[in-house]
Amino acid sequence: MKQPTLEKTPNSKSLEFALREKQTQLNALLEVTLAINENLGAKGLWQKYENILSKKIGIDRVAIYSAESGWLCIQHSGVEDRFVKRNLRNELLSLRQITKLKKDKSPFAAYFDIAMPVFHKEEPLITVLLGKSDDEKFLQQEDKISFIQTITNIVVVAIENKKLMKEQLQQQAIKKELEFGGTMQTMLIPKKFPYNNRIQMAACYIPNLDVGGDYYDYIEPNDDEIIFCIGDISGKGVAAALLMANFQASFRMLAKSMNFLDEMVQELNNRVNEITQGEKFITLFVGRYNYFTRKLQYVNAGHTPPLLLHKNQVTQLTEGCTILGMFEKLPSIKTGKVTLEEEAFLFCFTDGLTDVENEQDQVIDMHLLEEILQKKSSMPVQEFNKLILDFVVEFKGNRLIGDDISFMSCKLL
Repeated sequence: MKQPTLEKTPNSKSLEFALREKQTQLNALLEVTLAINENLGAKGLWQKYENILSKKIGIDRVAIYSAESGWLCIQHSGVEDRFVKRNLRNELLSLRQITKLKKDKSPFAAYFDIAMPVFHKEEPLITVLLGKSDDEKFLQQEDKISFIQTITNIVVVAIENKKLMKEQLQQQAIKKELEFGGTMQTMLIPKKFPYNNRIQMAACYIPNLDVGGDYYDYIEPNDDEIIFCIGDISGKGVAAALLMANFQASFRMLAKSMNFLDEMVQELNNRVNEITQGEKFITLFVGRYNYFTRKLQYVNAGHTPPLLLHKNQVTQLTEGCTILGMFEKLPSIKTGKVTLEEEAFLFCFTDGLTDVENEQDQVIDMHLLEEILQKKSSMPVQEFNKLILDFVVEFKGNRLIGDDISFMSCKLL
Protein backbone atom coordinates (compact mmCIF):
# COMPACT_ATOMS: atom_id res chain seq x y z
CA MET A 1 0.00 0.00 0.00
CA LYS A 2 1.37 3.39 -0.99
CA GLN A 3 2.30 5.59 1.98
CA PRO A 4 0.68 9.05 1.97
CA THR A 5 3.05 12.03 1.61
CA LEU A 6 2.78 15.06 3.89
CA GLU A 7 2.89 18.39 2.15
CA LYS A 8 4.75 21.15 3.92
CA THR A 9 2.48 23.92 5.08
CA PRO A 10 3.56 27.58 5.11
CA ASN A 11 3.95 27.37 8.87
CA SER A 12 6.17 24.30 8.66
CA LYS A 13 8.29 25.96 5.98
CA SER A 14 8.82 29.09 8.07
CA LEU A 15 9.64 26.93 11.09
CA GLU A 16 12.19 24.96 9.10
CA PHE A 17 13.69 28.20 7.81
CA ALA A 18 13.87 29.59 11.34
CA LEU A 19 15.58 26.43 12.57
CA ARG A 20 18.14 26.65 9.78
CA GLU A 21 18.74 30.31 10.70
CA LYS A 22 19.31 29.42 14.35
CA GLN A 23 21.61 26.58 13.39
CA THR A 24 23.62 28.93 11.21
CA GLN A 25 23.87 31.40 14.06
CA LEU A 26 24.93 28.68 16.51
CA ASN A 27 27.58 27.48 14.07
CA ALA A 28 28.82 31.05 13.67
CA LEU A 29 29.04 31.51 17.45
CA LEU A 30 30.87 28.20 17.77
CA GLU A 31 33.34 29.23 15.07
CA VAL A 32 34.05 32.55 16.80
CA THR A 33 34.47 30.81 20.15
CA LEU A 34 36.92 28.29 18.69
CA ALA A 35 38.90 31.09 17.06
CA ILE A 36 39.16 32.89 20.42
CA ASN A 37 40.21 29.68 22.17
CA GLU A 38 42.88 29.15 19.51
CA ASN A 39 44.41 32.41 20.81
CA LEU A 40 44.29 34.14 17.44
CA GLY A 41 45.57 37.70 17.38
CA ALA A 42 43.42 40.73 16.59
CA LYS A 43 44.12 40.47 12.86
CA GLY A 44 43.18 36.77 12.78
CA LEU A 45 39.98 37.35 14.75
CA TRP A 46 38.86 40.16 12.45
CA GLN A 47 39.55 37.97 9.42
CA LYS A 48 37.49 35.19 10.99
CA TYR A 49 34.72 37.69 11.81
CA GLU A 50 34.63 39.05 8.24
CA ASN A 51 34.60 35.51 6.86
CA ILE A 52 31.65 34.53 9.07
CA LEU A 53 29.65 37.60 8.02
CA SER A 54 30.23 36.98 4.33
CA LYS A 55 30.16 33.15 4.17
CA LYS A 56 27.80 32.18 6.99
CA ILE A 57 25.44 35.12 7.26
CA GLY A 58 25.52 36.29 3.66
CA ILE A 59 26.71 39.87 4.02
CA ASP A 60 28.12 41.06 0.67
CA ARG A 61 30.18 44.02 1.83
CA VAL A 62 32.04 44.50 5.10
CA ALA A 63 34.45 47.22 6.26
CA ILE A 64 35.87 47.41 9.78
CA TYR A 65 37.35 50.68 11.06
CA SER A 66 39.37 50.81 14.29
CA ALA A 67 40.03 53.70 16.69
CA GLU A 68 43.39 52.14 17.57
CA SER A 69 44.49 52.42 13.92
CA GLY A 70 43.45 56.06 13.69
CA TRP A 71 40.14 55.08 12.13
CA LEU A 72 41.71 53.37 9.18
CA CYS A 73 40.06 50.31 7.65
CA ILE A 74 41.67 47.19 9.15
CA GLN A 75 39.58 44.54 7.33
CA HIS A 76 37.21 44.63 4.38
CA SER A 77 35.59 42.55 1.64
CA GLY A 78 33.29 43.22 -1.30
CA VAL A 79 34.33 46.85 -1.64
CA GLU A 80 36.96 48.63 -3.71
CA ASP A 81 40.30 49.43 -2.07
CA ARG A 82 40.12 53.08 -3.11
CA PHE A 83 37.01 53.56 -0.96
CA VAL A 84 38.38 52.02 2.24
CA LYS A 85 41.59 54.04 1.91
CA ARG A 86 39.62 57.26 2.40
CA ASN A 87 39.89 59.02 5.76
CA LEU A 88 36.40 58.82 7.23
CA ARG A 89 37.32 59.69 10.82
CA ASN A 90 34.85 62.56 11.27
CA GLU A 91 31.95 60.69 9.70
CA LEU A 92 32.63 57.58 11.79
CA LEU A 93 32.91 59.47 15.07
CA SER A 94 29.57 61.14 14.44
CA LEU A 95 27.84 57.73 14.64
CA ARG A 96 26.69 56.99 18.18
CA GLN A 97 24.35 54.04 17.53
CA ILE A 98 23.40 51.48 14.89
CA THR A 99 22.41 53.57 11.89
CA LYS A 100 20.56 52.75 8.68
CA LEU A 101 22.39 54.74 6.05
CA LYS A 102 20.42 57.01 3.75
CA LYS A 103 21.57 57.10 0.16
CA ASP A 104 21.44 60.87 -0.14
CA LYS A 105 23.03 61.78 3.21
CA SER A 106 25.82 59.33 4.00
CA PRO A 107 29.20 58.99 2.24
CA PHE A 108 29.04 55.26 3.12
CA ALA A 109 25.69 54.62 1.45
CA ALA A 110 27.15 53.94 -2.01
CA TYR A 111 28.38 50.60 -0.65
CA PHE A 112 26.77 50.02 2.75
CA ASP A 113 23.33 49.88 4.34
CA ILE A 114 24.15 49.71 8.05
CA ALA A 115 26.79 51.31 10.30
CA MET A 116 27.40 49.54 13.62
CA PRO A 117 29.63 51.41 16.14
CA VAL A 118 30.95 49.69 19.28
CA PHE A 119 31.82 51.66 22.44
CA HIS A 120 33.50 51.03 25.76
CA LYS A 121 32.58 53.52 28.49
CA GLU A 122 31.58 56.14 25.93
CA GLU A 123 34.87 55.66 24.06
CA PRO A 124 34.45 54.46 20.44
CA LEU A 125 36.44 51.33 19.65
CA ILE A 126 35.38 50.22 16.18
CA THR A 127 32.73 50.85 13.55
CA VAL A 128 31.55 48.09 11.20
CA LEU A 129 29.91 48.97 7.89
CA LEU A 130 27.62 46.31 6.35
CA GLY A 131 26.00 46.03 2.96
CA LYS A 132 23.90 43.46 1.03
CA SER A 133 22.94 44.09 -2.58
CA ASP A 134 20.37 41.39 -3.46
CA ASP A 135 18.00 41.81 -0.51
CA GLU A 136 17.27 45.33 0.75
CA LYS A 137 15.17 44.03 3.65
CA PHE A 138 17.84 41.62 4.88
CA LEU A 139 19.64 44.20 7.03
CA GLN A 140 16.35 45.71 8.20
CA GLN A 141 15.47 42.59 10.18
CA GLU A 142 16.05 43.24 13.87
CA ASP A 143 17.01 39.64 14.64
CA LYS A 144 19.73 39.76 11.96
CA ILE A 145 21.13 43.04 13.26
CA SER A 146 20.93 41.84 16.85
CA PHE A 147 22.88 38.67 16.04
CA ILE A 148 25.56 40.53 14.06
CA GLN A 149 25.87 42.96 16.96
CA THR A 150 26.32 40.02 19.35
CA ILE A 151 29.07 38.49 17.19
CA THR A 152 30.74 41.90 16.86
CA ASN A 153 30.71 42.51 20.62
CA ILE A 154 32.14 39.06 21.32
CA VAL A 155 35.08 39.69 18.98
CA VAL A 156 35.67 43.22 20.34
CA VAL A 157 35.63 42.00 23.96
CA ALA A 158 38.01 39.15 23.10
CA ILE A 159 40.46 41.56 21.42
CA GLU A 160 40.25 44.08 24.28
CA ASN A 161 40.86 41.27 26.79
CA LYS A 162 43.92 40.17 24.84
CA LYS A 163 45.22 43.75 24.86
CA LEU A 164 44.59 43.99 28.59
CA MET A 165 46.36 40.71 29.21
CA LYS A 166 49.31 41.86 27.11
CA GLU A 167 49.50 45.11 29.07
CA GLN A 168 49.39 43.20 32.36
CA LEU A 169 52.21 40.92 31.22
CA GLN A 170 54.24 43.95 30.15
CA GLN A 171 53.61 45.61 33.51
CA GLN A 172 54.69 42.45 35.31
CA ALA A 173 57.85 42.32 33.19
CA ILE A 174 58.58 45.98 33.95
CA LYS A 175 57.94 45.38 37.65
CA LYS A 176 60.36 42.46 37.68
CA GLU A 177 62.91 44.55 35.80
CA LEU A 178 62.59 47.37 38.30
CA GLU A 179 62.85 44.97 41.23
CA PHE A 180 66.00 43.47 39.71
CA GLY A 181 67.44 46.92 39.03
CA GLY A 182 66.51 48.10 42.51
CA THR A 183 68.29 45.11 44.03
CA MET A 184 71.38 45.85 41.96
CA GLN A 185 71.32 49.50 42.97
CA THR A 186 70.95 48.66 46.65
CA MET A 187 73.99 46.39 46.39
CA LEU A 188 76.08 49.11 44.72
CA ILE A 189 75.40 52.02 47.07
CA PRO A 190 77.64 51.89 50.19
CA LYS A 191 75.96 50.97 53.45
CA LYS A 192 78.76 52.18 55.73
CA PHE A 193 80.81 55.35 55.61
CA PRO A 194 83.96 56.38 57.48
CA TYR A 195 83.25 58.03 60.82
CA ASN A 196 86.36 58.83 62.85
CA ASN A 197 88.50 61.69 64.16
CA ARG A 198 89.60 62.65 60.61
CA ILE A 199 86.40 62.46 58.60
CA GLN A 200 82.72 61.85 59.19
CA MET A 201 80.46 60.89 56.26
CA ALA A 202 76.83 59.95 55.81
CA ALA A 203 74.52 59.75 52.79
CA CYS A 204 70.83 59.51 51.98
CA TYR A 205 69.07 58.24 48.85
CA ILE A 206 65.37 58.80 48.03
CA PRO A 207 64.39 57.07 44.77
CA ASN A 208 61.54 58.49 42.73
CA LEU A 209 60.92 55.04 41.16
CA ASP A 210 62.06 51.56 42.10
CA VAL A 211 65.28 52.13 40.17
CA GLY A 212 66.81 55.58 39.94
CA GLY A 213 69.88 57.01 38.32
CA ASP A 214 71.64 58.54 41.32
CA TYR A 215 74.95 57.15 42.52
CA TYR A 216 77.45 57.90 45.27
CA ASP A 217 80.52 56.06 46.45
CA TYR A 218 83.90 56.39 48.16
CA ILE A 219 87.21 54.56 48.39
CA GLU A 220 90.29 54.98 50.58
CA PRO A 221 93.21 54.08 48.28
CA ASN A 222 95.75 54.53 51.10
CA ASP A 223 95.95 55.56 54.74
CA ASP A 224 96.23 59.28 53.97
CA GLU A 225 93.52 59.83 51.36
CA ILE A 226 89.87 59.34 50.55
CA ILE A 227 88.28 59.65 47.10
CA PHE A 228 84.52 60.11 46.92
CA CYS A 229 81.94 60.87 44.26
CA ILE A 230 78.28 61.58 43.63
CA GLY A 231 76.64 61.35 40.22
CA ASP A 232 73.40 61.25 38.29
CA ILE A 233 72.98 58.80 35.41
CA SER A 234 70.46 59.70 32.71
CA GLY A 235 67.56 57.28 32.40
CA LYS A 236 66.04 54.73 34.75
CA GLY A 237 65.51 51.00 35.00
CA VAL A 238 67.89 48.11 34.48
CA ALA A 239 69.86 49.96 31.79
CA ALA A 240 70.76 52.69 34.29
CA ALA A 241 71.52 50.09 36.98
CA LEU A 242 73.86 48.17 34.64
CA LEU A 243 75.64 51.39 33.66
CA MET A 244 75.93 52.24 37.34
CA ALA A 245 77.47 48.84 38.10
CA ASN A 246 80.04 49.25 35.33
CA PHE A 247 80.75 52.83 36.34
CA GLN A 248 81.30 51.81 39.97
CA ALA A 249 83.80 49.13 38.92
CA SER A 250 85.64 51.68 36.75
CA PHE A 251 85.62 54.33 39.48
CA ARG A 252 87.03 52.03 42.12
CA MET A 253 89.70 50.61 39.84
CA LEU A 254 90.83 54.00 38.55
CA ALA A 255 90.75 55.58 42.03
CA LYS A 256 93.31 53.00 43.15
CA SER A 257 95.57 53.28 40.12
CA MET A 258 95.56 56.96 39.08
CA ASN A 259 97.10 59.85 40.98
CA PHE A 260 95.52 62.76 39.09
CA LEU A 261 91.81 63.50 39.05
CA ASP A 262 91.78 64.99 35.55
CA GLU A 263 93.27 61.81 34.08
CA MET A 264 90.83 59.71 36.08
CA VAL A 265 87.81 61.71 34.87
CA GLN A 266 89.02 61.53 31.25
CA GLU A 267 89.26 57.76 31.53
CA LEU A 268 85.81 57.56 33.15
CA ASN A 269 84.47 59.52 30.18
CA ASN A 270 86.07 56.97 27.85
CA ARG A 271 84.43 54.10 29.72
CA VAL A 272 80.99 55.75 29.59
CA ASN A 273 81.33 56.30 25.84
CA GLU A 274 82.37 52.70 25.26
CA ILE A 275 79.32 51.40 27.12
CA THR A 276 76.60 53.80 25.99
CA GLN A 277 77.75 54.93 22.53
CA GLY A 278 76.61 58.46 23.35
CA GLU A 279 73.07 57.41 24.36
CA LYS A 280 73.42 58.06 28.11
CA PHE A 281 75.24 60.67 30.15
CA ILE A 282 76.52 61.06 33.68
CA THR A 283 76.94 64.19 35.74
CA LEU A 284 79.63 63.60 38.33
CA PHE A 285 81.39 65.31 41.20
CA VAL A 286 84.54 63.56 42.36
CA GLY A 287 86.72 64.74 45.23
CA ARG A 288 90.10 63.67 46.59
CA TYR A 289 91.02 64.70 50.12
CA ASN A 290 94.39 64.23 51.83
CA TYR A 291 94.11 63.94 55.61
CA PHE A 292 97.75 64.92 56.11
CA THR A 293 98.05 67.96 53.83
CA ARG A 294 94.36 68.90 54.29
CA LYS A 295 94.11 69.60 50.58
CA LEU A 296 90.85 68.93 48.75
CA GLN A 297 91.02 68.44 45.00
CA TYR A 298 87.90 68.01 42.93
CA VAL A 299 86.44 67.85 39.42
CA ASN A 300 82.84 68.80 38.77
CA ALA A 301 81.67 67.15 35.53
CA GLY A 302 78.46 69.06 34.90
CA HIS A 303 77.04 68.17 38.32
CA THR A 304 75.05 70.37 40.67
CA PRO A 305 77.79 72.22 42.63
CA PRO A 306 78.38 70.87 46.14
CA LEU A 307 78.48 73.39 48.99
CA LEU A 308 81.66 73.75 51.04
CA LEU A 309 81.41 75.54 54.39
CA HIS A 310 84.88 76.71 55.45
CA LYS A 311 85.78 79.65 57.70
CA ASN A 312 82.08 80.50 57.98
CA GLN A 313 81.87 81.01 54.22
CA VAL A 314 79.91 78.80 51.81
CA THR A 315 81.49 78.14 48.40
CA GLN A 316 79.99 76.35 45.44
CA LEU A 317 82.49 73.90 43.94
CA THR A 318 82.13 74.45 40.19
CA GLU A 319 85.57 73.82 38.64
CA GLY A 320 85.70 70.86 36.26
CA CYS A 321 84.38 69.93 32.84
CA THR A 322 81.27 69.03 30.90
CA ILE A 323 79.14 65.95 31.63
CA LEU A 324 80.57 62.50 30.93
CA GLY A 325 79.51 60.65 27.79
CA MET A 326 78.78 63.71 25.66
CA PHE A 327 82.18 63.89 23.90
CA GLU A 328 84.62 61.14 22.99
CA LYS A 329 87.34 63.29 24.54
CA LEU A 330 86.58 65.97 27.10
CA PRO A 331 87.64 69.35 25.66
CA SER A 332 89.21 70.57 28.91
CA ILE A 333 89.29 69.55 32.56
CA LYS A 334 90.06 71.95 35.41
CA THR A 335 90.89 70.54 38.81
CA GLY A 336 89.64 72.65 41.69
CA LYS A 337 91.95 72.90 44.72
CA VAL A 338 91.15 74.03 48.25
CA THR A 339 93.32 73.91 51.37
CA LEU A 340 91.23 73.45 54.46
CA GLU A 341 92.87 75.35 57.30
CA GLU A 342 89.96 74.73 59.63
CA GLU A 343 87.24 72.16 60.07
CA ALA A 344 84.99 72.11 57.00
CA PHE A 345 81.60 70.74 56.04
CA LEU A 346 81.02 69.51 52.49
CA PHE A 347 77.44 68.91 51.34
CA CYS A 348 77.04 67.09 47.99
CA PHE A 349 73.67 66.41 46.34
CA THR A 350 71.93 65.65 43.05
CA ASP A 351 69.65 68.07 41.21
CA GLY A 352 66.61 66.15 42.45
CA LEU A 353 66.99 68.10 45.71
CA THR A 354 66.92 71.55 44.11
CA ASP A 355 64.10 70.47 41.77
CA VAL A 356 61.68 69.75 44.63
CA GLU A 357 58.62 71.99 44.26
CA ASN A 358 56.11 73.06 46.89
CA GLU A 359 52.43 73.79 46.43
CA GLN A 360 53.25 77.38 45.41
CA ASP A 361 55.53 76.12 42.58
CA GLN A 362 58.64 77.28 44.45
CA VAL A 363 61.83 75.18 44.48
CA ILE A 364 64.58 74.58 47.02
CA ASP A 365 67.19 76.98 45.70
CA MET A 366 70.92 77.00 46.47
CA HIS A 367 70.71 80.05 48.75
CA LEU A 368 68.24 78.24 50.99
CA LEU A 369 70.58 75.24 51.27
CA GLU A 370 73.53 77.54 51.98
CA GLU A 371 71.56 79.14 54.81
CA ILE A 372 70.70 75.75 56.33
CA LEU A 373 74.33 74.66 56.08
CA GLN A 374 75.62 77.76 57.85
CA LYS A 375 73.10 77.45 60.68
CA LYS A 376 73.20 73.67 61.22
CA SER A 377 76.74 72.57 60.32
CA SER A 378 77.56 71.83 63.98
CA MET A 379 75.17 68.88 63.91
CA PRO A 380 76.52 65.34 63.37
CA VAL A 381 76.31 64.38 59.71
CA GLN A 382 73.58 61.78 60.26
CA GLU A 383 71.41 64.31 62.08
CA PHE A 384 72.11 66.93 59.42
CA ASN A 385 70.93 64.52 56.71
CA LYS A 386 67.76 63.80 58.69
CA LEU A 387 67.21 67.54 59.01
CA ILE A 388 67.47 67.92 55.22
CA LEU A 389 65.11 64.99 54.69
CA ASP A 390 62.52 66.40 57.10
CA PHE A 391 62.86 69.80 55.44
CA VAL A 392 62.17 68.27 52.01
CA VAL A 393 59.04 66.53 53.29
CA GLU A 394 57.74 69.70 54.94
CA PHE A 395 58.66 71.92 51.98
CA LYS A 396 56.97 69.84 49.27
CA GLY A 397 53.70 69.45 51.19
CA ASN A 398 51.33 67.38 49.08
CA ARG A 399 53.38 67.74 45.90
CA LEU A 400 54.99 64.58 44.52
CA ILE A 401 58.74 64.29 44.11
CA GLY A 402 59.60 64.30 40.40
CA ASP A 403 63.16 62.92 40.50
CA ASP A 404 65.56 60.88 42.61
CA ILE A 405 67.13 62.75 45.51
CA SER A 406 70.57 61.90 46.88
CA PHE A 407 72.80 63.84 49.22
CA MET A 408 76.06 63.15 51.03
CA SER A 409 77.37 65.08 54.03
CA CYS A 410 81.05 65.11 54.87
CA LYS A 411 82.79 66.72 57.85
CA LEU A 412 86.51 67.16 57.36
CA LEU A 413 87.82 67.44 60.91
